[in-house]
Amino acid sequence: MKSFTDSYEIPGAVDQVIGLLTTEHYVDQKYRSMGAQQLRITVLEDSDEKFHSRVERIVNMRAKAPSFAKRLVKEEMVMVHEIWWHKQGETKQGGFKAALPGVSGGIEADLFLEDSGNGNAQIRIVAQVSINVPIIGGKLESFLANSASDKFQDDIAATRAYLEKNL
Repeated sequence: MKSFTDSYEIPGAVDQVIGLLTTEHYVDQKYRSMGAQQLRITVLEDSDEKFHSRVERIVNMRAKAPSFAKRLVKEEMVMVHEIWWHKQGETKQGGFKAALPGVSGGIEADLFLEDSGNGNAQIRIVAQVSINVPIIGGKLESFLANSASDKFQDDIAATRAYLEKNL
């Protein structure tokens, strides 16, 4: 298993931010701004307590995969992940879970949205990548952990742009 932690400041107070992050509109606009193809969003729960969504989209896996992993992935694959946020409490807690199609394992992350101390919010991501593939699993975990960290940076950039338009 490979783990990593990232932290990002985003504009807006925590309660304002959680109100926007927990909408289907936000999820749709974020992924579309990032070039998502054949995007399908299913809201599994939207209550005063929790927002939970499932996102399916087409991603080009082979172009980004290292040579040792190219035989494991197709050119285009349907990536499915879930994200959820608990809306109550001073620190909002959530999670992210995605599986790599055709490979045993994936990525799971705990998400924390909290006050940064200067009027903005901070998102902290604590993630683990686990791939159960003999011989190359460790290499693949390292590659996917780095890719996931880069992907989270892209997500945060899209989130900042969305919040700047909608706060």
